[in-house]
Amino acid sequence: MPAIEYALWSDTRIDLRVPPAAVSGPLSVVQDGRMSNALDFTVTNGKIYHVDPNNPNALDLINDGSATEPWRTIGRAYATLQPGDTLYIHTSVYAESIAPPRGGTADAPILYKAFPGDTVVLDGGALTQPADGIRIDGQAHPGIGHVIVADITVRNMDLGAQLIGPAHDLGLFGIESDACRGGIESTNASTLTLAQCVARSNTAFGVALKGTAAAIDVLDCRSLSNRDVGGTGNGFHTDPGIARPRLIRCDASFNVGSGFDLSSGPAQLLECEATANRDGIRLGRDATVRNAVVYN
Repeated sequence: MPAIEYALWSDTRIDLRVPPAAVSGPLSVVQDGRMSNALDFTVTNGKIYHVDPNNPNALDLINDGSATEPWRTIGRAYATLQPGDTLYIHTSVYAESIAPPRGGTADAPILYKAFPGDTVVLDGGALTQPADGIRIDGQAHPGIGHVIVADITVRNMDLGAQLIGPAHDLGLFGIESDACRGGIESTNASTLTLAQCVARSNTAFGVALKGTAAAIDVLDCRSLSNRDVGGTGNGFHTDPGIARPRLIRCDASFNVGSGFDLSSGPAQLLECEATANRDGIRLGRDATVRNAVVYN
């Protein structure tokens, strides 16, 4: 059964709409008459909700969050979303954070996502107290996991995204942190995927993996022009307690510190590029580097 709508098709990512009659089973990509290997694909039965403050019918108090009766704020969704549900966030500049109080399950994650084709910005410029753009906090909400946030731009916040363990099984896809104090930070959060994220012009750092954690993949991410006045504005950084993280096809350019500061020991750096940073790549013991490019 073919998909019915494509929001994005690139070399590394395909966003599509699943037909109503689709069932779980093998999923393949066909291009120019050639079919890829099949991957297992699971269809869940979660509900879809909408936030759209530009809709004249938008209300938090009495609306049901449907496309015709959307909510005005992201925070209104927290009391409603359950495992398997999706929150579509429509075009606007939001003076608030995405800070889920609960997560999903392995078979039914909770998804916060910009509506396909829309531009969603979380801007902290008008906030009276510092806040993170995206905050998934496993200490404040014990056991939270299986949360995905996708296609959101964060500006003028404390951190673009902060993930705090023991939060687990998290995904950030297409997140952009621009002009925040720090970019994307994960502390003690395991089973994490960062894909196609951008950390740009943040004050302190681009992407930092801290504490103790395992099963972390950083894929097709860019860290650009992060400039700590103290000179430690690394593009990508990993602490020694991060067990064998994988950074694949990532780009670190024009950062005040190192492009890649991977003191975690056996990190894997595959097909990455470091350009015009203070240092190109700093590695710990037993690291693996393949097809990397460094020039300053």
